[in-house]
Amino acid sequence: MPGQTPHDLAIYVYGRLANKPQRPPIAILDELFHTLYLTSMRKEEGTPITCSISFVDPKNPDPDPPENIRDPRWTVALFANPVEYAATQLAKLALAADPGSSCLVVYPNRKKELQIWGLIDQQGGFQSMLNHETEGGWSPPGAFHVQVLGPGHLVVMNETVLIAELNGDHLLEDSVDVFLNSAIQKKFRAGFERHVDNISASISHEGYEFQPEILEYAYSQWIRTIRRILLRARSFGHGGAFLFADSPSDSQINTKYAVVYDRLPHLLENLASSCAIEDESYDSIFEQVDGDADTIHTGLYLDNAHAKNLHDDACDALSGAIAYVASLSRVDGLVLLDYDLVVHGFGCEITAKGDSKCQAYRARHSSPTKGELRRLDLLRFGTRHRSMIRYCSEDKQSVGFVVSHDGPVRAVSCSSSRLYFWDNVQLSMREESS
Repeated sequence: MPGQTPHDLAIYVYGRLANKPQRPPIAILDELFHTLYLTSMRKEEGTPITCSISFVDPKNPDPDPPENIRDPRWTVALFANPVEYAATQLAKLALAADPGSSCLVVYPNRKKELQIWGLIDQQGGFQSMLNHETEGGWSPPGAFHVQVLGPGHLVVMNETVLIAELNGDHLLEDSVDVFLNSAIQKKFRAGFERHVDNISASISHEGYEFQPEILEYAYSQWIRTIRRILLRARSFGHGGAFLFADSPSDSQINTKYAVVYDRLPHLLENLASSCAIEDESYDSIFEQVDGDADTIHTGLYLDNAHAKNLHDDACDALSGAIAYVASLSRVDGLVLLDYDLVVHGFGCEITAKGDSKCQAYRARHSSPTKGELRRLDLLRFGTRHRSMIRYCSEDKQSVGFVVSHDGPVRAVSCSSSRLYFWDNVQLSMREESS
């Protein structure tokens, strides 16, 4: 809801932490968020402030450590003397607490005054995990942690669970995973399934059996790639739009820069097939070792090593291809792709007039039938949103994403005779709290 303040955020977070034994009182939360909000409005050495803080007891920062602690896991480095929790101090220390590298430890002292106690390292892996760039990582410790992503933009989380998000004066409602919507899922799944035969052929060509289980992994990577493109585009702070449509006509879209970039589907095919071969060859090696074999077949070892190299290469190349596609959104106009994830142009202008008979609704759930529906007031949106709504109302097999310059990503798509508009699309690996 608009018109919200850090105090409203404190009340909301207090309610969300109801079952947490280490929940701080509202007064502490109020001071913590108010100071962070003020800090986010400052600049340090001419640079907008971004930082991360974690609410961690400095006397017991790691109450439940794993039996085997791996090197990439975080550690806590405490200051010799704690620092006053104030906007001036936060602004200075923010340069050392970028969300992609580290976060500050904040906790009240005996007098119930908030202080900055030190820093937590190794946060790059956690940030990469949230952005789907890696498949594993360690969340920062503590009852919750807060990321300052820009002026007035605070994101509160508990491990990977989103608790609340304040952007300006807007306390965002729970984000929605639109990829769980049956209509949207059906459209993207249809594009993915056109590549199943290629994946199967690559696996069979190397002498391994195609297992249907690999399809779910491959499809998850397909959707993950779309999320990563949108996340990367959002990080530019420029705004942009992506339209997925299999057969747009010239009467609907004017493409300023026509180009065919088909590397994404090929890399995703390689990712899936190499993963399948790596897993199957490893299982065969393990069976030989478990069976007390004196030797391991050389071919199996070479297959496993080669597949791992191909998988790593595909991952690296995919990151580069995602950055390439996302960067196209910085040019005014939308980026046009089909459901095979092939780019057909950018700087595109929508010329579709729209279907006046198609009713548009704002949805608050991935399945609109499960949430309250409200008629969409088009007048409150800018040109980019209105043109995307016009196109999707006309081409009912399309899916549009609009990246706002101030953060939220919105989705538009039709199901049956209705057009649905989702306000805050879930992109990062964040689970919603219950």
